[in-house]
Amino acid sequence: MINAPKGLISFILWGSYKKGNIKKGFKMNKINELKELLRLLNSDNKKPEQNNDHPFEIGENYFIRTVTMNHTGKLVAVYEKELVLESAAWIADSKRFSDFLLKGWKHHSGVEIEPFSKKVIIGRGAIIDMTIIDDELPTKQQ
Repeated sequence: MINAPKGLISFILWGSYKKGNIKKGFKMNKINELKELLRLLNSDNKKPEQNNDHPFEIGENYFIRTVTMNHTGKLVAVYEKELVLESAAWIADSKRFSDFLLKGWKHHSGVEIEPFSKKVIIGRGAIIDMTIIDDELPTKQQ
């Protein structure tokens, strides 16, 4: 991320103009475009996506497979690069995958569950696949 103090951009651009690095024909709107570009690059973009330009259904319970782990949880927020889950659990061993999804964790013996105590943030780049589950979420270790 480019982190420049306010006013520094104008100072740098003005200095470049005075040194002749920016031609006299360089229009002020180009400088404003550069300032806007730097503003966008510096923005944290840490607000949840407000549009529905994603396939996720906020408020639904999901089973999520990532490159290394399986999780369950209620999807509460979608960011550009992250998903946020409440009532989440790491599913250390789901046994027969299809049975776990169809019958639910309560009706499937030998399932290993490790609940989280707080919200969980999952990087979207680590997700292999995810599906809505109809079963209630596991909240106790087993």
